[in-house]
Amino acid sequence: MENSDKLQTLDNLLLKVKQLRGYGDMNSFKFVNDLKDFEHVLPELPIQYEHIIEDLASPQTWNNGKKTLEKNVEHAISATHENNSYK
Repeated sequence: MENSDKLQTLDNLLLKVKQLRGYGDMNSFKFVNDLKDFEHVLPELPIQYEHIIEDLASPQTWNNGKKTLEKNVEHAISATHENNSYK
């Protein structure tokens, strides 16, 4: 995947994460089901995927799951930008 395509995909993912409203929101439920589609741009996702799903599945830990996912996506965006600057 070309870096510009990867950045666009990551930007779209980050926007979707930021639009999640809270536990019980149907968009949140659908998003978790679609999260596996982003493994190609977030290689660390499979490692943390189960923890993120567990956090998003509970009203007490939902915010933590969203913040963890948001941090992972922001880190991937930064890393991709860094890789672009070295080329």
